[in-house]
Amino acid sequence: MYKKIIFLIALLILTLSSFQAFSQDKSLKIYVPKAPPSIPLLKLEQKGYDIDIIYYNDVTTEILPRILKNEKALYIIPTNVSAKLYNKGKNIRQLSIASMGIVKIISTDPSASKISDLDGKEIHIPAPGSSPDVIARFLFSRNKVSPAIKYGSTPEITQLLLAGKIRSAVLPEPMASLVLTKKTDARMISDTKSDWAAAVKGSGGIPQVGICGEGSYISKMSGQIKLFLKDYGRAVKEVNANPGDAAAEGRNRLEIALPAAVLAKSVPEMNLVNITGDDAYEELVIYFRVLLEMDSSSLGDKIPDGNFVIR
Repeated sequence: MYKKIIFLIALLILTLSSFQAFSQDKSLKIYVPKAPPSIPLLKLEQKGYDIDIIYYNDVTTEILPRILKNEKALYIIPTNVSAKLYNKGKNIRQLSIASMGIVKIISTDPSASKISDLDGKEIHIPAPGSSPDVIARFLFSRNKVSPAIKYGSTPEITQLLLAGKIRSAVLPEPMASLVLTKKTDARMISDTKSDWAAAVKGSGGIPQVGICGEGSYISKMSGQIKLFLKDYGRAVKEVNANPGDAAAEGRNRLEIALPAAVLAKSVPEMNLVNITGDDAYEELVIYFRVLLEMDSSSLGDKIPDGNFVIR
């Protein structure tokens, strides 16, 4: 009898120890931009999902050092950045596409209503070699126009446009929606997605942003990550179905200093998705071919092989 009791106690201790070890490791860690594309994660957090969300403001200064040090985590970053790291030998793998295009071309020039109207005119674009820059230059090339490109930071360009000191710019969401809301004379010259689809056959959009992760971390947490991606996909659908509610929550939780109306307008313009597996790789290859053609350095000089995307 005593032997049975001791055995049961030992079994209970072993079970609890195993559960504790799992519990300590079950929380997924993910770095996300302090911006509206992170709103679907707030939905998961609201539902008590066990996830450690860490917000960042700048990929280059805050995230790249962590990836280069092989920090075990997931990351929401531009897909060309994860591809470039993979091409340079880092153990980084793509899990999904989170947005199919967040860049807009905007102008207050009364004579400009389409891309071809920008020929010879000055336009401001964030960061040379960035995805907004490459996308814009590709569309200019396909439309046979040659604007005078000036580079600057996104916040700087936004303020100059709002102040009426410049007329045309390439801006990501939600800054594009901010300008379109605040400036009565501002109009969207291109949402880039439709012009891209016309120029790039077979493309469903511009897979600019995605979820990636450190390779060994993905292997270790594969079960949790598989469930996470399914739940994340449901959260994306909820956000797209109720952009107003999602924007209000995002404004409060992310402390985004933008009017609620701007965020509500911006959410549908972000083309939030959750594309995984072979579908993700096919879309990325189409996108990466354009990047390779326009600026090979933005990708690390080649298209990543099939192992880049987790199936």
